[in-house]
Amino acid sequence: MDLRGRGLSDKPAGAVYSPEDHARDIVGMMDALGLERANIGGHSYGGLMTIYLGANYPERVKKMVILDAGVMHPAVKDLIAPALKRLGQPVASFEAYLASMKQIPAYHQGMWNEHIVAYYRADVADLPDGRVLPRSSAEVIGAAVDQILEVDWNATMPKATEPAILIHGTEGVGPAPTPPVLTDDGAQQTLAMLPNCQYVRVAGNHYTMLYESAGAQVVSAIGAFLAG
Repeated sequence: MDLRGRGLSDKPAGAVYSPEDHARDIVGMMDALGLERANIGGHSYGGLMTIYLGANYPERVKKMVILDAGVMHPAVKDLIAPALKRLGQPVASFEAYLASMKQIPAYHQGMWNEHIVAYYRADVADLPDGRVLPRSSAEVIGAAVDQILEVDWNATMPKATEPAILIHGTEGVGPAPTPPVLTDDGAQQTLAMLPNCQYVRVAGNHYTMLYESAGAQVVSAIGAFLAG
């Protein structure tokens, strides 16, 4: 699903982007689909929302799949800032938009493929004059990130007792010495607080772990976990 403020979902004005707002949206979607319980998973912000749901709506969660989320690097907003700079500004063409995305430090190893292009194609709306505009805004995403980082995760994570898997992209999100979004220490702190959590390290960073050989590792780990 596209969370509120993202993709094709509504983007209401005001301070309505707390984890609880998002959680109610997700539970409401499950109600509409007739899903009493489900395996819940997400990447980055979605991974934190997965933990939040497990802790606060345990009756709706079977298992939790957490991709590169937990006790994040203290400067996480700075680390993801290059990716967020694309938001809210029209760009002359989709080709120009792609050219700017290729400069994001996370792609420092030269990774680029049709799946990443497809992601960015879905990320923008076409304007009548030929320009493209990212569907999300930096203001909305910033508000959501600020509010989820205010959660007392030391108290929340131990309440998420459902079976979980934490899949960790271990490389930095830019040339050395740029750190990972989820450091090794942060991953271990997360594991210590989640009562029933497996741990898998994969190649790639916070973004590139979703593609190519690293993506295949992620898919394999999720499949084994859900089948277990």
